[in-house]
Amino acid sequence: SRSHSPTAESARRLRRRLQERRHGSAMADRGRVGSLVYSSKSCAMKEWQKNHEGHRARVRSVKPATDMSAPSTMKMDHFRTNLKKERLLEERYMEIDRENRVLLKKMSDGMRKPNPYVDKPDTNKPTSLNRTGRKAELIRITKDNARLLKSIQQVQPVYNHKKWEEHYTRSAHHLKNCCAYPVVTRMSRG
Repeated sequence: SRSHSPTAESARRLRRRLQERRHGSAMADRGRVGSLVYSSKSCAMKEWQKNHEGHRARVRSVKPATDMSAPSTMKMDHFRTNLKKERLLEERYMEIDRENRVLLKKMSDGMRKPNPYVDKPDTNKPTSLNRTGRKAELIRITKDNARLLKSIQQVQPVYNHKKWEEHYTRSAHHLKNCCAYPVVTRMSRG
């Protein structure tokens, strides 16, 4: 058996005595597990409800351990408004406005001046010598295009979709006759 110090043994005895005082004699309830405290189920239920309501009321009335309210320093104006930040923002906005004005002035000056990269037509040069020939060629090409478009629109189609359907059903019928098991190639059209 284990050897215990006298202080640990006396502490154990003291704990056992306190438990006996709280719950009555440990020997009296030794054979019964969960001994009845109330005479009927309805009394037990009423007592449980009373205890439960008390518990709920205590839970509702619990106060937080930490103070979640706004600190008293928030009432001071110099904490709410950051004057340095506002001044820096105002300076930045003024700088942006100034740059925008300079850019707008440059753009308007550029719009007023003529574009140096565009070549002006020289009025001293003679007109084209083969203008009539080019114009006649353009008219001939336009007429050829119109004739070709008309012939394309009047041609009947070569493919006949009804023949395709008939050929498909015939092929499916032949395939069905050739196979030992039913063949599913695709969903039926219907």
